[in-house]
Amino acid sequence: MASADVHETFWDGVQGAIESSPRDAFELLKSYMELVLARHDFADGSRYIDAALDLLRTVFGLDDANVQAMYEEHILCCNAVAMQSLSQGQSEDALRLLTTADQHTASDGPLYANVATRKRLRAITLNNFACYAKKHGQLHAAIQYLEKTLALESASSGAKAENPAGTHLNICAILSAMGRHLRAADHARCAVELLSHERGGRLEDKTTPDSLLAIAYFNYGAELEHQKKYDLAATTYAKGYDVARAELDSNHALVHALLQARTDAQDKVAARKGYSSPRGASAALVVSPRRK
Repeated sequence: MASADVHETFWDGVQGAIESSPRDAFELLKSYMELVLARHDFADGSRYIDAALDLLRTVFGLDDANVQAMYEEHILCCNAVAMQSLSQGQSEDALRLLTTADQHTASDGPLYANVATRKRLRAITLNNFACYAKKHGQLHAAIQYLEKTLALESASSGAKAENPAGTHLNICAILSAMGRHLRAADHARCAVELLSHERGGRLEDKTTPDSLLAIAYFNYGAELEHQKKYDLAATTYAKGYDVARAELDSNHALVHALLQARTDAQDKVAARKGYSSPRGASAALVVSPRRK
């Protein structure tokens, strides 16, 4: 069935359900969302979803749990498909979907009564707007979006913040690209502190596919190097290396990158002090015993 026929069939069906058996409209909407996602046609279908949600909120009111759940699902789908579209070079679709998510997560939007959920979804949306801006070389705009994201995440007391450490690292990366290494280092340090606190609540000898804390240490060390603080950079890389060895497979690229970065930073310290650092010795020293 052609896309236009799919959309029109859904719209006719949902209007009929509203008139005869309104609750059935929820199932029709769920099925339609699954269908357009599977057909990679969500960007075009989103306007029909919005129209159906308008009908449902008129009939049942915004306080209805099912109406709220469908709005939340729509916002999440808009964000997910927007990022997929952006990665495929479909910037117009990405911007349109993010704009829809932005409107639905505004303080006067449909989720106004559920503050915690609205802020969580708005943080996701703003973070993705930052990705859009960065993709198009709009670094200052990207920073502004990320700072708004961070403000929402930091203010989330009752609700669990989405990923404040990740947001700090995203800000760090953009500031670094702009040559603002002092501020970039501050954000990397914040990420290290947040993730270190979080790590304290779980087993340290548990291996994982990735380690955000090790990445944070690596980024922090790099920003310190940009400031020519090689002593601090070497110490930071060493801490990151210990974390990476504890959490990642021994052959993981990040483990080797942190080891190499620490050695390079130590060499710069040695050169500054006027003596050479034997690479073999420094490499041996960096291998600290893994805590059990």
